[in-house]
Amino acid sequence: MSHALDPPPPSPPGASSTEEPSAPAGAPSESAESREGDIDTDVALVRAVTGLAIVATILGRALGPAVPGSAAGIERLIWVSDNLTGLFTQAFVFAGTALAVWLLIATLRQRELPLAYRFTVVPVGAAVVTLIMMSAREALSYSPTVFMAVLTNLIVMASTFPVLRIRATRAVGLALTLASLSSLAYVASRVLALRASQDAIPSMFAAARWVATGGLGMDVVSLLIVGAWLMLRDWKRGLVIATILALAAATISWAAAHGSMDGAPLWQVIAARSLGEIVRNPAPFVVTELRYFVHVMGLLVAVAAFVAKPARSVIPCAAAFVVLARASADVPLGALSLTLATLLLAMVAGSLAKIQEEAARTAEEVSVTPAKI
Repeated sequence: MSHALDPPPPSPPGASSTEEPSAPAGAPSESAESREGDIDTDVALVRAVTGLAIVATILGRALGPAVPGSAAGIERLIWVSDNLTGLFTQAFVFAGTALAVWLLIATLRQRELPLAYRFTVVPVGAAVVTLIMMSAREALSYSPTVFMAVLTNLIVMASTFPVLRIRATRAVGLALTLASLSSLAYVASRVLALRASQDAIPSMFAAARWVATGGLGMDVVSLLIVGAWLMLRDWKRGLVIATILALAAATISWAAAHGSMDGAPLWQVIAARSLGEIVRNPAPFVVTELRYFVHVMGLLVAVAAFVAKPARSVIPCAAAFVVLARASADVPLGALSLTLATLLLAMVAGSLAKIQEEAARTAEEVSVTPAKI
């Protein structure tokens, strides 16, 4: 009979002295999927900036400009709206640019990311951050906004390979690429429309609308990818949430379409003016209600991504930034969201690439080590 104080039996030759069973040879203690948020970034900080981005986008690009002039006798509402809009937009600009600078510095230290990506993104990202900070003091003119959009999309294009090669970031990375191409299409359509208006060329204006239609198509696909990615985590629950969000977006779009009619209630008027601020010209060749629906769904999907699990991962935050930035790389808030989405996804991809390399190296060492006899 053995007792608690008896010495343990001798281990067989070649066996480990540890009593607990070890993991299979070459297997990491945690899978890459379970560590998708394990990057050198404070996840709580990223989530806080994401929440600021959502509120700032809704107020700064929709409700804030829409409330003044909506009705008579709402001076108090206008005062509250103006102050909240200024507070949240400025907070997002400063917090978002600080996070972007932090991520740019971390990008230089991330050796798993391609050297070409790091030496492209850091100076270009610094230029984008500078333009965004300038916009906090005064509105940018037409040329700097176009330049900002081009630089922001250059960052996205540089991140395509490192982000798409990793499974955990592939879906949101594809949505990011499509959102970037969509924003480029919208910027090109506005450049063509401006030239057509100046030179009175109807055919060029029609071409601008077709380019905008293509941008809207890529916009919709990007939104569908993010929505499907969120639903696949729990497809039954996701289907219910998607149905609720679609009904809410349809209701708001219907209200906006009727908000310009005589005798419309205040909430329909504000919905019409808010979505009128968000949609961009030239108009694509689709009905106005569809454009409204896409933009409302974008905001609602951003909220859904923000509250999605796992809360310790920054990938849902990056997904929220992607859908917030759709078609607005020439708007400072949109350019900042697109930049943050790119930097976050690239950092996660680099961290996961490091995990995979360590796992592969461990498996190779185990496979070539001769067994002890």
